[in-house]
Amino acid sequence: MKFGFKIGVWGILFLLFSCNKPQTQNQLKTQNNKPVLLLEKQKNRVLGKQIKALDSILGDSIDISNKVVFLYNGFDCNTCIDIGYQMILELDSKKNDRNFIVATSTNASQDQIANGYENYVFYDEHDLIRKELKYIKTPVLLRFDHKARVCQVFFPNLEPDSLKIDFMRKSIK
Repeated sequence: MKFGFKIGVWGILFLLFSCNKPQTQNQLKTQNNKPVLLLEKQKNRVLGKQIKALDSILGDSIDISNKVVFLYNGFDCNTCIDIGYQMILELDSKKNDRNFIVATSTNASQDQIANGYENYVFYDEHDLIRKELKYIKTPVLLRFDHKARVCQVFFPNLEPDSLKIDFMRKSIK
């Protein structure tokens, strides 16, 4: 009986380990970098675009040239939202200029109060910006060039501090 039990255990272990194919180093790297690759793909799709929906949300008299727009949804992670608000506050104070926050949720006032943001938060009720950008992941900060085209994209709390510093430095110029 003991001998049969040992054979059965060894047989099960053999089956378990023989069915599990070893992964190559390249496969592991690709799997571990999947989120990074997806963010890069979204960035590349958005760079150079003029976002027409911004006119209907911010108003066509507001110039977004050389500005930053922070776009988020109320269901995004709280830490990510807070980082985005803090970045906009820092940019506003250093540039002595106003950047914009656009929310796709109705509870923006709670985030506004929690982060000490006293300017208006624009509301994208029908998620027009994300629709135009093929549902880009939020929260996201979009920096615009002098022709009001997206020239840099930053995903708060998902990208390294080095990219955050670079984004802030270029946005303050």
